[in-house]
Amino acid sequence: MYLQDLPPELFQQVTHDLVDVIGIRRAWNLRNFVNYTQTRILVRFFDRYLLNRLHVPLDADLDFLAKIKILIEYLFEELGAKDRQQREEITTKFCKGISGLSNEYIILGGLRARNDPPQPYDYVCKTWTYQELDAHDKASAAFAVEEYHLIPKMFPELGNNRKLHFLEFSSLNMAIALSGETLLEPILQYLESLKLPDLDRFFELALNGNTGFNISQGISRAIYKGNLHATKTLLGFYSKNMPNMGPKKWASLVEVAVIEGRHSPHDFLTPILNYKPRGKSHVTRRTLISVCEFGSRAMVNSILAHWNTDINTGSILTLPLFIAVRSGNHHAVSAALDSGADISISVASNIPTLVKRDLTALEVAIYRRKVDVAKVLIDAGSIVPHISTWPTHRRMYNLLRESVHKKTNAKLPELWQFKDMSKADMQALEY
Repeated sequence: MYLQDLPPELFQQVTHDLVDVIGIRRAWNLRNFVNYTQTRILVRFFDRYLLNRLHVPLDADLDFLAKIKILIEYLFEELGAKDRQQREEITTKFCKGISGLSNEYIILGGLRARNDPPQPYDYVCKTWTYQELDAHDKASAAFAVEEYHLIPKMFPELGNNRKLHFLEFSSLNMAIALSGETLLEPILQYLESLKLPDLDRFFELALNGNTGFNISQGISRAIYKGNLHATKTLLGFYSKNMPNMGPKKWASLVEVAVIEGRHSPHDFLTPILNYKPRGKSHVTRRTLISVCEFGSRAMVNSILAHWNTDINTGSILTLPLFIAVRSGNHHAVSAALDSGADISISVASNIPTLVKRDLTALEVAIYRRKVDVAKVLIDAGSIVPHISTWPTHRRMYNLLRESVHKKTNAKLPELWQFKDMSKADMQALEY
């Protein structure tokens, strides 16, 4: 394929724009990079280039073009395209839509002449060229021209497909991308129709990642795509028709919901939390740790609403308030307090370097130098420990000093003075 293979009007437009932008001298020098430049330009006008090659093959691979034409003929037959105008409209729509199902560079690699230098995608293109047209190809073609009603009839064959394809078609992913029930509802209806003795087939399709129907992967995909309706629909299907998701898989969905939820107006976390096989929540200490680290105040509140034990019962490692403090996320600490965490609770220490048997949440925050967390706890009424236990961390020291001054009006030493004091002098300070 060459730049001059473009339709005349495109070739003229490209060359004129090139000279206008970089000047005739630099444009002439680009002849040394002609292969790279040609490919980039062909990708830019891919749909029109492919359409032109279908009409005038020139040096394109005729076998590859013939396979593309078979796909288009399939669409003509299914859509009852009789006259020339209908066929041209379908062909044009196919050329535009196919780029969304594959990398344009791969398709251009399949079109290039056989005597051109070999390319990385040659094996995929050549293998696909000589395979018989199958359900995957037909579904891809139907999706490219937005004729989604043609796809459900291919479902039984799509699950068995193990051939090599360069057109990327995953039924569930495509259904989620459409942001509606156009394709999602038929997929779930098909899966539900697989009753005994097709139960093994049902689980193979719904749980196996290679079939294009994997439900748990579909839930993750729906969250990534910001499709709340699909997320709820797939969770409902999973709960109704499939075995217990398991804590590990469920926890991965929580992480996705938390990360994506920070940039989305939708609440993806609540539907996942409402997934309770046998009425029991999957929320654990590890779930709370994950959400406290990345989540918002509302997200942590949602997790604690599903907490399985008393929020004030546990150790320094399991109490929600202490988990929130260790995360360093002051929003998580506020959420724990919103949910009823006792700010004055003290528990056995697990910090050997602190010569103290029991610790409060504020003392853990001070030890970890979590200034924002300490401020939230102090503002909520936590008692500031004696100055003799304070660190020499500037921001933390100044926060504690200012807090004590507001409550007692005591004039405590500046940090530079504090550093020069002995332990006995510190302990002797009263306020």
